[in-house]
Amino acid sequence: MVIRILEKIDESRWDRYIRENDLCTFFHQVGWKNVIEKTFRHKPLYLFAEEDGRITGVLPLFIVDGLFFGKRMVSLPYSPYSGCCARHQEVKDVLVERAIEQSKKYKVKYLEFRNREIILGMPTNTRYVTMVLNLAGGEKAAWSNLRKGMKACVNKGYKKNFNIILDSHNINGFYHLYRRRMHQLGTPVRTFSFFQNIMENFPDSTIATIDYKGEILACQLMLYFKNTVIYGWGASSNRYSEWHPVHLLLWEVIQDCIAKGYAYLDFGRSTQDSGTYDFKKWWGALPQPLYYQYHLRGEGEIPYLHPSNHKYNTAIKIWQSLPLPIANLLGPFVSKDLV
Repeated sequence: MVIRILEKIDESRWDRYIRENDLCTFFHQVGWKNVIEKTFRHKPLYLFAEEDGRITGVLPLFIVDGLFFGKRMVSLPYSPYSGCCARHQEVKDVLVERAIEQSKKYKVKYLEFRNREIILGMPTNTRYVTMVLNLAGGEKAAWSNLRKGMKACVNKGYKKNFNIILDSHNINGFYHLYRRRMHQLGTPVRTFSFFQNIMENFPDSTIATIDYKGEILACQLMLYFKNTVIYGWGASSNRYSEWHPVHLLLWEVIQDCIAKGYAYLDFGRSTQDSGTYDFKKWWGALPQPLYYQYHLRGEGEIPYLHPSNHKYNTAIKIWQSLPLPIANLLGPFVSKDLV
């Protein structure tokens, strides 16, 4: 077995392995590497195992050298899950060992794996899950899985003359709502180019939108991979919220996924028992555990860089108090470090 670092000439083979291996995810694709590299200028270090000219395992990594949190190595930044992908444990072990060697070489504070399968013997944060809705039962089963209150919200939305477009590419409309919503949450906004690069590298991605009399009320950026649709990012305004346009749009998205033959809708990462966790659960989504695992340099606690960490309450309140134009100006510089 030989461990190599991905070069341009290997990218088509890498993506072929990702498509053929059921353990690999959307975020393992070379396209995601391109998005991060082009948007944030972080250094990629994509490891793969090779035997007899065949790729037998992959481990994508980025070196993130941030102003606020120092130098880290992550698999992968700006994604809910990725980590090592190989069918055989021996290959996984060798790839992880090589990643640890590289983390020492680059003198990072820590090495982080965002795994869907646990690596035994490593410090682990188990707060995160990804919420997945099984679509195999069809529209009738999906509707029956909804909480009674959610059904009422959807039905009320249908009474308003909303306009819904499921395959929009209105990135400007999306970003306008997104940066306002992030400011309300006290979270620095991602740069516009991040979403622009996603749409360019994954041209089948769509932005579902709902509007009323030309005013966009909610957007949902959807990603597609194999038999799964991923709810990547969403944003909404408070206008006409009593008519529940967000609920109506999401139900229309679910119906569209079923009609197109997708098996799963991945609602994305949540912390357990949070408000977003409950919201996704009310749609019938079930939690799948994520294991954020670490190789630490020296002593210290595993990092928990998330708004639910009480350490950041003051920072969130300060950010919410900033005038929106200033928050929008500073946000991309700060969020680059929030991987």
